[in-house]
Amino acid sequence: MFALVFSVTTTTYLNAQNQKASQTVQYDFLKGLTKANEDDMSDQQIMLDGESIPVYSAEGKRVRGMEMMMLMTSSAISPDFSAKDMNGKTYSLSSLKGKVVVINFWFVECKPCVIEMPELNEIVQKYKSEKVVFLAFALNEQPKIESFLKKHAFDYTILPDSGAVIGDYKIKSYPAHIILDQNSKIAFSIRGLSNSTASEIDEAIEGLIEK
Repeated sequence: MFALVFSVTTTTYLNAQNQKASQTVQYDFLKGLTKANEDDMSDQQIMLDGESIPVYSAEGKRVRGMEMMMLMTSSAISPDFSAKDMNGKTYSLSSLKGKVVVINFWFVECKPCVIEMPELNEIVQKYKSEKVVFLAFALNEQPKIESFLKKHAFDYTILPDSGAVIGDYKIKSYPAHIILDQNSKIAFSIRGLSNSTASEIDEAIEGLIEK
């Protein structure tokens, strides 16, 4: 969807060069930009990060950072799933439509997964009264997870033995996080552990529940 908007905006602007000035007022934000020629692009890698190359929405708003990431991923449909939590309750993609779904992929032996849990628990507490569901798909079977939880608190709803679901989402590195919007589309994803992981997840959730 984003690529289409970007393409349509750019094409409309180029075509508008030969039209009346009154018809190009809405594209004033593109004034001063020049079209790259073949030599300019021959050995250049295009980075659509919103910083290296300015990117604008159809309304003329500069898009960058988290908003850029969400626009780039928002058209991806989440793979369907049906899995049971530690208490035997079944969760499916269809039953969660209309809610923001925050998904964590992890396993007991993953040290970075364990390190980030206290910050993830804080996010759960912050949004527990909102229409947000937190699911943690784990590679381990339930007995091992039960033993793990005796020493480590993890407030997500944990779905054990979820290797099939993790495979459907093509997760190859851990920890991994995906956030689905109210239409079950992937609005955010991040891999690995960094100092900004929790804050980026928080910001993404905030942006979705405010829409």
